[in-house]
Amino acid sequence: MVPQPPSRRRRWALALAALAAGSCLAACGQSDQDKIKDAVRNYIQAVLDDNGKAACDLLTADAAKAFVDKVKAQVKTTDCATAFKTEAGTLKDDEKAVYRSAVLKGVTINNDKAIVTVQFTGVSKDISLEKVNGDWKISTGPTG
Repeated sequence: MVPQPPSRRRRWALALAALAAGSCLAACGQSDQDKIKDAVRNYIQAVLDDNGKAACDLLTADAAKAFVDKVKAQVKTTDCATAFKTEAGTLKDDEKAVYRSAVLKGVTINNDKAIVTVQFTGVSKDISLEKVNGDWKISTGPTG
């Protein structure tokens, strides 16, 4: 893996956290594929809205812990929602534009695990999700 500059690592960590927030908002009767897409879209929206609680609610416990472990030295907290809100609040307009550019390219489901390919400006990212108590949660931890 090629190391990314700190701001890019932060953007990916926040993007993954926001993706997780949407799964709890998925409506009844939707297919798993639709619920997975909603989880990713809602996570991205949580990044854009600086909504730490929504973002962290969309993460598996392991992914939330990985995010907090990655940023706790900078944000001085071990609470996922607070850490996320602090990090998201530092995003510049051009960094937020990367999130706004997101296009979901495909979903692959294998039992209670899924991969969503998301195309951001200039880069494609595979986001892993897991079904937890009937809800799809982002399981991809921050990269970098």
